[in-house]
Amino acid sequence: MKRDTDLLYKTLIDSLPQKLFFKDSDLVYTACNARYSGDFNISPEEMVGKNDCDFYPKELAEKYRADDRAVMKSKKIRDIEESYIVNGQEFWVNTIKTPVINKNGKVTGILGVFRDITERKHLEHEKTERTKELRCLYTISEITDSRDKEIADILQDSVNTIPTGFQFPESICARIRVDETVYVSENFIETEWILSSGITINDEQRGFVDVFYRKSIPDSDKGPFLKEEKEMLNAITDQVERAINQKEYEAELKNKNTQFLTIMEHFPEILYVTDPDTYEVYFVNNTFRDMLGDDPVGKKCFEAFQGFSEPCEFCTNDIILKDKKPYVWEYYNQMLDRHFLITDQIIKWTNGKDVRFEIAIDISQRKKAEEALKESRDNLDQLVKERTSELETSNEKLMNEIEEGKRREEIIKRQTEEILELSTPVIQVWEGVVIAPLIGTIDSMRTQQFMDRLLTSITTTKSPVALIDITGVPTIDTQTAQHVIEAITAASLLGTKVIITGISPTIAQTLVHLGIDLSSVITKSSLSAGLEVAFDLQELCVTKKRKNIGIK
Repeated sequence: MKRDTDLLYKTLIDSLPQKLFFKDSDLVYTACNARYSGDFNISPEEMVGKNDCDFYPKELAEKYRADDRAVMKSKKIRDIEESYIVNGQEFWVNTIKTPVINKNGKVTGILGVFRDITERKHLEHEKTERTKELRCLYTISEITDSRDKEIADILQDSVNTIPTGFQFPESICARIRVDETVYVSENFIETEWILSSGITINDEQRGFVDVFYRKSIPDSDKGPFLKEEKEMLNAITDQVERAINQKEYEAELKNKNTQFLTIMEHFPEILYVTDPDTYEVYFVNNTFRDMLGDDPVGKKCFEAFQGFSEPCEFCTNDIILKDKKPYVWEYYNQMLDRHFLITDQIIKWTNGKDVRFEIAIDISQRKKAEEALKESRDNLDQLVKERTSELETSNEKLMNEIEEGKRREEIIKRQTEEILELSTPVIQVWEGVVIAPLIGTIDSMRTQQFMDRLLTSITTTKSPVALIDITGVPTIDTQTAQHVIEAITAASLLGTKVIITGISPTIAQTLVHLGIDLSSVITKSSLSAGLEVAFDLQELCVTKKRKNIGIK
């Protein structure tokens, strides 16, 4: 039965996850489980009869034995966490040592329960280190995000904070190099144990963040610096880069804002900036300030610019806030007695707020010119109306005169035709005989009229004989003579014999001189002689009438 109990007892302690041992009052091992003896590569049976000096370094063995004696003397359980080195590696154990007391109250030995807490200690250490690193990163982020500090103060505060995030901060010093400027932590010394991260801004290498161990420390797997510390330094460098970039951007923006404000200050037209929500005046340029005779910054725009006690009814804030684009309009400012061409727009101000930005161009002179031009145009329109009325009257009078002229022309034309008819008469003097006397100067028009009337009369009267008497013609030219010949020829074609009478010596000489051939034409010196020939051709005879004799 006792054998079975011993076996059960041994199985029980061997199955425990902890390492367990028993020592007698002389601190000699009396029993242990396999987990404990396994650390020494022996069996539990081989541990029996030995003490700590047989397994541990002398100094560590004496420490363990001293702890055991203290427990037995105090008769109290003692919970101990301690580390020890095996093959150059550190291990942590949690040992609970309990005094073994018999029924008489005498301490007969000690029971020890070992538990390996190396992993837990490592995790706690890792947590502590990560907490330091996070605290360091957080502190540096607060420093680099500061709006009030200059970049030099930010970099100096950052370099002073960097050592606090490392495993052995008392042995760490740091340095930040940017361009030609260097910032170092307290007790800085440059050594061979360095961790460095480059500062790059806009793809340009601008410097480094360097961390040094001031003295040699135990190396980790890849040197004196932990992997996490390298990652932390890179994160710190990122924050430094952002801070430098932000401050340089702010400096550039400030410079641009200064230039912008300088330009606005000296702009020849009115410029001002107000808060569209509160109507507070943020800025006015010199031009507007001089025009107002006061500095309105900080006042309400409707009070300072218009002399009103409340916002203007014509305010364009709602329009430009909604449309987000320039709004152009004209306005007459009664307080300033000026006309303005205004452009309003929402822009970002130096404080990052949306503001109303207005440019107002004084167009008072232009308005006066426009009014003068309008007055001139009105006067011109009146003059045009008056002149138009005069022209219409003159035109009506002229049209009447033209109509009158046309009527006169018709009368003259009709009279001319009548005169032509009278100047070229064709007379039937006897059945079968017509006479066409020509008197005065003969021109082409008259000759044509004469020819038409002669041929028409010959046709109408069917006269076989026609007399052309030119007794009353003083002179004749080639063209006229040719027209007369053409008339004679045309009459001949109608079967009429033409007789020319009254050729004067002057005309006879002219005809000979001009080479006009009248050999085929009967010519007579007088009309009476011509009539005789005409009567002969008609076989007519003219006789005197016999006087009647009365019967008594």
